[in-house]
Amino acid sequence: MTKWLTALAGVILVLLLILTMPVATSPGIVDLLPPPGITTPPGLVTIGATLVGGRPLQRVELQLNGRPVQPAVFVRDERTWVVRYQAELPAGSYTVTVTATDDRGHSRTHSWDFTALGLRQPPILALVEPGPETRFARGVVPITVRVEAQGDIGEALLLVDGRPVPVELTLLPREGSDKLVRHIDAVLWLDAGKHRVEARVTDEYGASSTGEWTLTVVASEAEANARYFRETGLTLRGAFKQYWESRNGGVVFGPPISTELPQPDGTTVQYFRYARMELHPDGSITLGLLGLEALGTVQPPVEDPGQPGVRFFPETGHTLRGDFLTFWEQNGGLEIFGFPISEPQLESGYRIQYFERARFEQRLTTRDEPQPVELAPLGEQRWRRER
Repeated sequence: MTKWLTALAGVILVLLLILTMPVATSPGIVDLLPPPGITTPPGLVTIGATLVGGRPLQRVELQLNGRPVQPAVFVRDERTWVVRYQAELPAGSYTVTVTATDDRGHSRTHSWDFTALGLRQPPILALVEPGPETRFARGVVPITVRVEAQGDIGEALLLVDGRPVPVELTLLPREGSDKLVRHIDAVLWLDAGKHRVEARVTDEYGASSTGEWTLTVVASEAEANARYFRETGLTLRGAFKQYWESRNGGVVFGPPISTELPQPDGTTVQYFRYARMELHPDGSITLGLLGLEALGTVQPPVEDPGQPGVRFFPETGHTLRGDFLTFWEQNGGLEIFGFPISEPQLESGYRIQYFERARFEQRLTTRDEPQPVELAPLGEQRWRRER
């Protein structure tokens, strides 16, 4: 019995010794930087981890895509080390590998991946309106600065002659670029002369740029080669501007509602509220057949009534009379409106008549008071369908 008790006591003692012996464990690797799977912003990237050992730590190795790098090590105590490595990395995918070893030779290796957006680059600024050869007349002038940046715009300041002006930011399609593209837009009144424009931009990553330009404003529309329309935010230039101004454009064309649009056949078109101008390769301008496009076809012809005050057009077999005839003759006639392609008809309280390039409208009233002839917004309607 005594022998059995002695043996049992020995077993218990061995178990107690085993249980009370320190367990050999490998160091832990926590607080990973960058966190696994993230995409780091452009610029300096911080890589690192915290090492926690059951015993005093002896050494640490850090590899980036299999290449050893020398990190900075901050010792909190003999069992806790903080490892850090900083670098500006080209855009791409990266694998970090950390190996920690303690004083007994126990080691642990841990790897993780992240993606870097690349080196920090300052925003690229360009003045796109007014362009280098653009001259606006004294009055309301648009200013647009194009910004290409790696991130969103954090701060944008536009100064004209040293004074900050209100701006609007517009995000544009990337069009194959890996950068965000925005416009900084401002509209302000400027007197004739030279003006200094300055833009200061900082993106969300802290990269900043400054651009400076000089623009010239002339004294009159006759000297200008561009005209801005505040009601639509669009600009007329060159031949389109000359044609618009020489033909009472405010009445017969209205403001521009599109930019200049190059066509496959070499022409360039621009839409207006009442019309569509078409600039041909030889420099000539004609007006689109919006009335014919809206009506679909020339209506069946009528007989020449042979009446005083009624003008008959054998080319289409239709007539013009009264206020419609007066408006047609006083505002450009055949060049601007083309031939009539229908007779006057009633529609929703209006008397209307179609022409090759337009539609006239006159509101009907119960009184005998004459109502003005108006143009239907065929250009606006067609442009809405085109878009």
